[in-house]
Amino acid sequence: MHTPIRSQMNPPLASLAVIALLPVAASPAFGLSEEHRPVESAHYPPHPLWPDVKAAPRVPCTANEFTLPVRNRGAWTPNLWPGGIVPYEFDPEVTQINRDRFRIAMDELQTVANLTFVPRTTETAYIYARNSGGNSSSIGRTGVRQNINLFNWDFRYTVIHEIMHALGCWHEQNRTDRDTYVTVNFANTSQACFINLAIWPDAGPVGPYDFESIMHYGPTDCSINGQPTIQATPAFAAFQSLMGNFSYMSQGDKDGLSSRYGLPIDDALEPNDTRPTAIRLAANTPTELKLLDEDFFLVPVNTTVNISATAPGIWALGNATMHLQSSTGIFLSSAPFTAGGPGATASISGSFGPGPFFVWVTRTQPWGGSYTLNLSVPCPVDFNGTGGLNVQDIFSFLNAWFAGNPTSDFDGLGGVTVQDIFSFLNAWFAGC
Repeated sequence: MHTPIRSQMNPPLASLAVIALLPVAASPAFGLSEEHRPVESAHYPPHPLWPDVKAAPRVPCTANEFTLPVRNRGAWTPNLWPGGIVPYEFDPEVTQINRDRFRIAMDELQTVANLTFVPRTTETAYIYARNSGGNSSSIGRTGVRQNINLFNWDFRYTVIHEIMHALGCWHEQNRTDRDTYVTVNFANTSQACFINLAIWPDAGPVGPYDFESIMHYGPTDCSINGQPTIQATPAFAAFQSLMGNFSYMSQGDKDGLSSRYGLPIDDALEPNDTRPTAIRLAANTPTELKLLDEDFFLVPVNTTVNISATAPGIWALGNATMHLQSSTGIFLSSAPFTAGGPGATASISGSFGPGPFFVWVTRTQPWGGSYTLNLSVPCPVDFNGTGGLNVQDIFSFLNAWFAGNPTSDFDGLGGVTVQDIFSFLNAWFAGC
């Protein structure tokens, strides 16, 4: 069921039913839209799943594929995903590498806002990712299966752009206040793209106008003659070069998502984004964690460190690294997450002394995810790390206790008190 596109600058709202993004303009020489932009991000380091693509086939503009209600950036609330939970499913023809790319794109959005993408089971409303001759998506939650059509799987921000539509975000140039910031030259524009460049009466502004948004078309997108379709007004001419960004999510993109779905929820040990806020890591107990920005942990051992981490490989490989620092912040060792078992692993082991130490977990890509840390301490009362119990362990502990060293917080209550001495002596006499 197709709906004809009217050839006018600002079509009546009631007359149109649209897809979120039309494929590129029909001209074989001009009009490459941002959905097929032949540029991959230089904002982040290369990643195995996101090659530095220098060219992409151009897809002729086609008629609308769907009949959908018009929703836009100014009308998030009626069509948000309740609780930020978004079921998803892949068409059987989508390859594993493209499924991994889509999963990473969802991880990036989960790192920005309180969203949870879950494999679909029996849900009626869900997103359905499939191969297509173009890139398109319905806008916001429709209540039934809604297709995300992708041609350019190898452009990370094309994938995210389309998922953003499904989350309820319309194009930036559809805002009701856009004429203050840009002028759209419809004489240069493919008729099939009018719908994506028009102002919609109910597309109320959300935050400041964002030239840098990945939801903003580029200056010549949809052009039929190579001439500009969107130009910044004279007062905002300095922002002309920002339009059409497809290298990273702008701060406005992040703020827009988090304002609608809330900020992402970190793990129970947050805040621990700096060494001064590092949380004491429990020994011999695997700790389930979540990496949003970076995590610091205090490792209250004196000499020998045995710490390991595991994570799903999709988000961690080529991205996450575990570092060991001294109590003064000197780097002692680093271990990137590498393939191992069902996912990715990292481990640091050895005698570095004296402690305590800090474990710092970082990421280089814009997405994080869940992981597990395990500090292995064979015998906590072997305080001098000699591999056996002797009276020297008591003296080593007392020296640390009188110095106020965090390693002497033996009862794990977060402070150095006389109770730590009794706890240590009871454990020492009990043996390992």
